Amino acid sequence: AVIFSTSPSGRTILFGMPLPEPLTPDGQPAGDGDGPRFTSELWLHRDGTAHMLGLVDACFGFFDALWTLDEHMAIVNGSGVPDMPYKCMYNAWLVNAENLTVGPLAVPRQEDDRFTVLDVSADGGHLALRRDVNTLYDVATQQETALAHVDTNRVSIVSNSEKVGLVFYEAVFSPSILHATGVVDEIQYINPVMSEGVQLGSVEGLVDQRVLSPDGAYLAFTTTNTFSGQAFEDVTPALWLMKLP
Repeated sequence: AVIFSTSPSGRTILFGMPLPEPLTPDGQPAGDGDGPRFTSELWLHRDGTAHMLGLVDACFGFFDALWTLDEHMAIVNGSGVPDMPYKCMYNAWLVNAENLTVGPLAVPRQEDDRFTVLDVSADGGHLALRRDVNTLYDVATQQETALAHVDTNRVSIVSNSEKVGLVFYEAVFSPSILHATGVVDEIQYINPVMSEGVQLGSVEGLVDQRVLSPDGAYLAFTTTNTFSGQAFEDVTPALWLMKLP
């Protein structure tokens, strides 16, 4: 067995049991040598009981799962995995831990249109997506809003009873990115009705791990002093707590 993900509370574990041989999905053309293949059974373990959810491919589990706050749902990105013997089956997988199912994440798209899920809101109602641009996707209405002023993979969805928005992080290297001796991360906020982001603050180093409080009022995050293998010796890694608007 291979453990793919453990939920934040530690209550739920997603693990895979390899199939004896890769399995061709129904409807796939014959002779498609590098076409997608199912390679594992996906199982969920919770409260001492294991449940088989369905079949997944070899790309599943390469990226960390994104869990909702109550852990009833997890999203696992499934494309862009290097050195795979077969094509990745889906852009992203949806694991429903309540209905005990797994399958493709249903996001409207054009054929061959690739996207990545960067974050999921606490209730699972909104997704931060990355296509050619960053977007905010409403699961219930299937409305997708482009955020033209956001151009990064490092984002956090923040939401309360009134609005849903994104906190995003933009690195500023000094004196330049090619000859950097220092780095500061600017922390900004934007929502779909805003024409541009507002800066909430800045920190030395790069924002790394981050988690929102259940009420969306606070953001806790760590900072790192490395970028692409380069260490900034004058920057001290730290743990931060920020109150959100």
